[in-house]
Amino acid sequence: MKIVERYQRDRVFSQLGRLQNAHRIRYSLLFSPGRTATYEILVDSAKQRSHETRAVTGLCRQKARWILEYLYENAVPAEHWRDVLDDLLAQV
Repeated sequence: MKIVERYQRDRVFSQLGRLQNAHRIRYSLLFSPGRTATYEILVDSAKQRSHETRAVTGLCRQKARWILEYLYENAVPAEHWRDVLDDLLAQV
């Protein structure tokens, strides 16, 4: 697969006692020929490392980037990102 464009945003979360462990979430978008957008989410902490992807076809570059920025700006947690992505795709 030839990658045309890659965008990524990192959000760092601090340790908040028992409420939240320190971790980093990387939101990524790979935009390929044929209007295929592949979203990736990577969670990295001392206790956990996970990586998930989801490919979506038919999105223009502007809408694909808008979705990435929404995920990042709203600090969507890894356990909810697929549901939020589905909701956003229904809107665009």
